[in-house]
Amino acid sequence: MTDVAIVYATGRSEPRAPLLERGVSEDAIKGFFEIQPPTFGATYKAAINRDVCDPEKVQAVCESGMVYAALVSAEGGRLESFSQDMDEDPVFLEGTDVNWQTIGRMAELSGRHRELLDDLGRTEDRCLNAGPASVRGRDLLETYEYLDAEISKLESALTALRLVS
Repeated sequence: MTDVAIVYATGRSEPRAPLLERGVSEDAIKGFFEIQPPTFGATYKAAINRDVCDPEKVQAVCESGMVYAALVSAEGGRLESFSQDMDEDPVFLEGTDVNWQTIGRMAELSGRHRELLDDLGRTEDRCLNAGPASVRGRDLLETYEYLDAEISKLESALTALRLVS
């Protein structure tokens, strides 16, 4: 049998709980990733993934604290209609055609993406407090532009990832 990838969000303290409650055994979970919502959102909303992106779920991605991805053995539990069964825990993708390498790549880039976004926000706040004519203000503006360029490069890589085969 083929493995099934499930990408979802949950507000629970134990992120595997939605899977376990639906009869998936811990042993059946062959892989598990945590992905920052902005990272998943950049890939999910990309033009290359238009065929799998549900516009109604984009807001749920933005509002989630974390996006989770599990690779589950199809033999390990009741997986039919999984997404229909998870009202409080939105499912963004599921199926045997979800590219698990892409999910892994997003997870790899997720931490760096979050760091850059946080640094950009802090630098923007400092820029607003520093005078634009001051040396400090110019240095902060340079830092802001560098961070913005790094984020653009990373998001360009994220938007090139295809979620399904």
